Amino acid sequence: MDKFDEMIKESISKEKWDTPKSLDERLENTYESLSTIKSHKRFSLKIGVLVASIMMLTITTALAANSETVQNAINTVKNYFSSNTESRYSASKNSLEKFNDEVGITVEDKGIKITLDSVSADENFMNLFYTIESDKPIKISEKEMEMISDIKDLSPCGHFTIGENHPVMKDCEVYFESEYKVKAMARIGLNNIEIKENDKLVLELVRVLFVEGDWKIETVLDKSKIQPAIKSVRPNEHRIINCEDIEYDINIEKVSISPLGNIVTIKSNNEKIFNNFVLFDDKGESLDVLPTGVSGIGEIGSVNSFEFLKANKDTKYIKLVPVDTRSTRQYPEPIIKDIADLPVEFERASSGSVIVEDIKSDKNTLKIKYRKKGLVHSDVGGAIFLDDDGNEIEPLYNEDKWYQIAVDREDNSYTAIVTSYNKECDYSKCTKVLMYPEYEYKLLEDQAIIINLE
Repeated sequence: MDKFDEMIKESISKEKWDTPKSLDERLENTYESLSTIKSHKRFSLKIGVLVASIMMLTITTALAANSETVQNAINTVKNYFSSNTESRYSASKNSLEKFNDEVGITVEDKGIKITLDSVSADENFMNLFYTIESDKPIKISEKEMEMISDIKDLSPCGHFTIGENHPVMKDCEVYFESEYKVKAMARIGLNNIEIKENDKLVLELVRVLFVEGDWKIETVLDKSKIQPAIKSVRPNEHRIINCEDIEYDINIEKVSISPLGNIVTIKSNNEKIFNNFVLFDDKGESLDVLPTGVSGIGEIGSVNSFEFLKANKDTKYIKLVPVDTRSTRQYPEPIIKDIADLPVEFERASSGSVIVEDIKSDKNTLKIKYRKKGLVHSDVGGAIFLDDDGNEIEPLYNEDKWYQIAVDREDNSYTAIVTSYNKECDYSKCTKVLMYPEYEYKLLEDQAIIINLE
């Protein structure tokens, strides 16, 4: 782990396939019934891993889109978000409705039916909506609950592979629609994995709800709807970067601007992974860089993709600036703010701040909507929440606490969702928020790289 990673970790710690007639009839009625759909129980990460212990996705490579197919795809997404009102994907529903392709293929084995409802993908990400139905009530014992609580960091949507590649599971969620049915959505990264037009998509599950079986769905992937909305360049810009007494040999492989997510892909030509950088647009505004994983490692070097916000198809260029993360500021004083009157701004560093716009809470859940202004690395979920007397509502380091960050890629805001499984915790008493400033770092402007997007 390099110093930049350590800084972030420390900051975070502080804070034309024919569909069955029955499916067609169900989808035709979806839109008309949306206003009367009731909310359903969310399948939290605490128990979500039970849905699919192993899921393998192989791409060897499009669903013909007619008006009926497009409308069905839109209805599938609307149904999902209307039923799952607490979805972390809600902010992305417009783009998902627009670019999703209806699949509606169902396979069954061992009394369990799997339906791939719809799929959307660009060069960088794939979104899957699917349904799991059982002929028996889905029951989870206390023992299973305890087992899952020890591995709640694992994905509830299963593990994916694409051929010999292992894409990054960027996000996922599942929820109970009834005691017999589970709905799921997964967002996976296609970093450094090429999917061509009309490639066949094979989705295979081998273990679902603790049942061994064989569920394989084959369809094709159509990217024709989203292709006009994507701006992608391959600059192949080679540079030697000297940062913190380390030499990085890198190539800027690709920059892609897409409604499903913006990506910059950097190839490291030696064993040193380069991630000490910030991004600016052509107007000098900073672009939020989101954490991501290594997409591929060879004998020498690696290929890494980083998602970023705030750029769009009108952006003329982006500027990548290396940073020296060695800080001269030691033990920064905490910042405590009263949240009675929102918005509230927390200055995290001389170059950036976090603006908390809204906070909603009940006994065991806290939702904080915020946005970043300037250069800010850490998330709000690692903040400390206090009551009127300044006491911590729950210790920061608590294995019974879990937080997730939902990203709104349309308005570039974030929502930190903090959930406590501790019965003694009561987030409704939260009146103050404590955050620690980030360490200062130096921009190495003399080594900046301009990446033309036109």
